[in-house]
Amino acid sequence: MHRIALLCLLASLVTSTAQNATAQTTRTTHGDTTIARSTGNGLWGAPFTAKEALRIGGESDKTTWGVVREAVALKDGTLAAFDMKGLEGPALRILSPEGKYLRTIGRQGAGPGEYTDQSWIAAGPDGSLWLRDPRNARVTIFNADGTVQRSFVFASGYYGQKMIIPDPAGGVYLAILTGRIVPQQDWPIGFVKMSGTGTVLDTVRKPAGPTLPERSTLWDPTFHWTIMPDGRMLTTRTDQPRIMIHGPGSRTLIIERTVAVVRFEPGERKERQAFEDYNLATLGPNVSGPKPVVPATKPYAREITFDLNGRLWVQRFTPAERIPPRPAFSKPPDNPNVPSKPIPTVSFREPIVYDAFRTDGTYLGEVAFPAGARVMAFSGDKAWGMVTNDDGEPFLVQWKLPSK
Repeated sequence: MHRIALLCLLASLVTSTAQNATAQTTRTTHGDTTIARSTGNGLWGAPFTAKEALRIGGESDKTTWGVVREAVALKDGTLAAFDMKGLEGPALRILSPEGKYLRTIGRQGAGPGEYTDQSWIAAGPDGSLWLRDPRNARVTIFNADGTVQRSFVFASGYYGQKMIIPDPAGGVYLAILTGRIVPQQDWPIGFVKMSGTGTVLDTVRKPAGPTLPERSTLWDPTFHWTIMPDGRMLTTRTDQPRIMIHGPGSRTLIIERTVAVVRFEPGERKERQAFEDYNLATLGPNVSGPKPVVPATKPYAREITFDLNGRLWVQRFTPAERIPPRPAFSKPPDNPNVPSKPIPTVSFREPIVYDAFRTDGTYLGEVAFPAGARVMAFSGDKAWGMVTNDDGEPFLVQWKLPSK
């Protein structure tokens, strides 16, 4: 149903350009397509380092974390954190914007308002909280106070990222497999669009994209696509700082950013390759397909996410920094195929850096987070995520973002 718009240079093209000296974002129009190109700093000014404002963990059983799979910022500024391994089993906890524990929603089980550890959550634009539980074959919508608003049956065996995306009209997009899985090929992941009561409205399949070599390492380019909360489709090649947003009844927007090519540090590529070779050996001698080869350069985009404030966040691949060498695995994998040679060491890590854009293409700026942090949610001038201390204890952290 959705098609990627083709850019055609016509003799009668109309071009309009507007430039903001601060944001350095230039817009050019070709027919029904707008190209927003940005260079230099954004509206937030110089690159910003997120400042830790809160660190939450261990104050009580309610804030002692196990494995927080997801955290999402709700419309009222509160945070929903789904801990799949809480002290009393999986738990969906709500915290205030100041980090105070407010309530636990539901509990483990199969009854109304209950869930399993294999659940995913998302914020509704009306302040609701959506939970998809494949094991219970159910989608549950909670009110802001934690009461169950409604639920409907949805059976799907797919487990992955971006499992549930509510839309402004009260419906939802649910990730599914749209075909059979073929070895050594990308999974056929799409979305089914449903009403808020569980009626199937449409199916969105993976759009046609560029033909790329089979991905064998984290640094190989891929064709990335997803549905945005407003129903438009986002597509990009991860090795190009160029993102296309389009949909029926809307103009096509192309967001381009001028960035430097990121190369591996001396010794880093060799170290990464040793890890790939060792990891391949754990799979056994009968593995088919190309041998993983770490490329000479890194892609632009590692991950793309959105927030309720109408911003697009692109986590970039970045130049690595040296760290004290440590084993790549805490212990050898429990696999007889693992070679007897020593476990590879890791002595590089990438700083965590995001580029932030408005969904009209305006570049806001660059935000860096502490190395090793897992950033999970953005809301206004706050970001939320998880860090661990030197003893491996997990903490939920709030960082301050630019407020301009």
